Amino acid sequence: MKLMKTHPSKVILHCSASPDYTKLDDKFDSITADTINAWHIARGFDKIGYHFVIRRSGKLETGRFLDQFSCEIGAHTIGQNNNSVGICLIGTRKFTDEQMKTLVKLANDLKLLYGIGKNSWYGHYEFAAKECPGISMDYVKNLFDF
Repeated sequence: MKLMKTHPSKVILHCSASPDYTKLDDKFDSITADTINAWHIARGFDKIGYHFVIRRSGKLETGRFLDQFSCEIGAHTIGQNNNSVGICLIGTRKFTDEQMKTLVKLANDLKLLYGIGKNSWYGHYEFAAKECPGISMDYVKNLFDF
């Protein structure tokens, strides 16, 4: 496990690019951090690239190691992994209220833990030619009260 040399200074938000299931669908909450771990291993990663996954139910799952003292280097955004926390929302463009509530709580925790303010939150699309996370980062940042 390779650790960051300093605390992370930014957060990069991703989506799983999986179907935007509704609560009526059998597969509504079927994609998990374990699912993404298997996807990433199949692509040649040693394990899941994100630090956190937020399921459609709002459940927060841990991927790569992170605590108040150290943070494992992620594998989620080329050129940005050495100083960022990677968070993945399950879905593509439609995220649940439960996911957004969990994201806000996680944002507050990361602010307390590492001092990462909302101006240091980015969408994956800001570093790569992708639509990920499928929602505007202005919308996301306006959810935060810090």
